[in-house]
Amino acid sequence: RRAFAEAVKRGDLELPANLTNLLTGICHPEELARWTDASRRLKRLHGIETAPVAMHTDIPGLAWPTVSALAQAGVRYFSSGPNYMPNLKPDGGDRIGGTLVEHGDRPFWWVSPSGRERLLMWVAGRGYSWFHGGYVGRVSDAATRSILDYARELTERGYPYELVQVRYTVGGDNGPVDPKLPEFVASWNARYETPRLVIDSAQGLFEAFERRYGASLPEKRGDLTPYWEDGALSSAGEEILARAAARRLVQAETLWWMGDATGFPRDRFEEAWRQVLLWHEHTWGAAASISEPDRPDVVAQWEYKRAFAVEADRRSRELFDEAAGRRAAPALLGVAIA
Repeated sequence: RRAFAEAVKRGDLELPANLTNLLTGICHPEELARWTDASRRLKRLHGIETAPVAMHTDIPGLAWPTVSALAQAGVRYFSSGPNYMPNLKPDGGDRIGGTLVEHGDRPFWWVSPSGRERLLMWVAGRGYSWFHGGYVGRVSDAATRSILDYARELTERGYPYELVQVRYTVGGDNGPVDPKLPEFVASWNARYETPRLVIDSAQGLFEAFERRYGASLPEKRGDLTPYWEDGALSSAGEEILARAAARRLVQAETLWWMGDATGFPRDRFEEAWRQVLLWHEHTWGAAASISEPDRPDVVAQWEYKRAFAVEADRRSRELFDEAAGRRAAPALLGVAIA
């Protein structure tokens, strides 16, 4: 942990402000405000500063209140890397709709419902999964062709900026760091005049982009239509538990602060909210949950996922009962005196 914290402080690693890849379309509003709890906890416990960037991976679509929740937590930039499926029809298929067609590589200021906050929103035109089939450490020829084809496409489309966001993952979801990436980038820049490749953090990219183009970007308002939230219907019972837990936690915190706030159990509330957030994280069981629902590893993954909703329910009930108990004694005393 110490080594990790030091790497973040040196700038070798960048942490975004949000904890998970969240299905914002089914979240309680307070949940969105808690999306950045982990960043505040890291600062409090380890002195780590997260970047003023939120990153969303694999998921097309975000609910509009996301803007207010993140901006009020100090976030200025949002990097979205939805699914990229080059073998499907141009609109991306039913899992992403027109997300990339309408918003890919078209950065804009996303204005909150109140109009008082905004985020610099940038949907990566090649999503997050462009290099799944040919990452540079393994199939550099394929990667080279892909990069040149992409540059040609941007030119033909009249892309107006000199910077473009490219997400890089190694071979698949949850891949490791690619130790050959720096060597590939150096050899590329020695060979080609353009496009020039730069390894940078999301914050570094967004800050450079805002300096050059921020004043001329369009503003947009409204939801970015979510496409993945439909899966929650397959687990309606657990979804009811999680939603009730979120409401109960709001009530418990309110009750606690209405009385004597001494001893407020911050860590316990943070952990309860974390359980709610991890339930609404977008990984909803195994990939084979439809085709082979009774396979042992599929069942095990579902039980792991389901536990977040069950635990959120348990913790929220404990905290609510404790908060209500603290409020009950003074009230009863008042009635007795009267």
